[in-house]
Amino acid sequence: QVLFLYVGLTLLNSIAVCTIVATKNEGAYARRMIAGSAVLAIAVIVLTPFFGIFGAAVGATVGEGVTLVLMAKKAMSFQPLVRSGLTWRGVLVLTLVLLTGWFVRTLPVLAAVVVHLGVWGILMMLTQVVDANDRARLRALLL
Repeated sequence: QVLFLYVGLTLLNSIAVCTIVATKNEGAYARRMIAGSAVLAIAVIVLTPFFGIFGAAVGATVGEGVTLVLMAKKAMSFQPLVRSGLTWRGVLVLTLVLLTGWFVRTLPVLAAVVVHLGVWGILMMLTQVVDANDRARLRALLL
């Protein structure tokens, strides 16, 4: 169950990695991967003896979170059109997705993933996450 968060962090991290690599900054990518991997390794080594497999999962998730923060900060410097910071929509969606994760934790994994993705998709439509300004920026970026 802890690794669900790890998978989410990895998906977000892949966006930042694509931005860094696409801007031909492989050195920045490598430095951040090394730092994140070091945190992951240390967290797993420290937590596993105390908490077993759960500690290893938490350690891997912590390492991936650190890697995501490092990659996202660098990627934001290459993408001035992307706004950072919290929005009410983002906080609402994050809160409801986390609550959904809590309630589906007892379901079989496949069912939990399907429910989670369904809730996320509905929230994306209801909160209109991609607004007119976002569409205009995407159009300008792609054309």
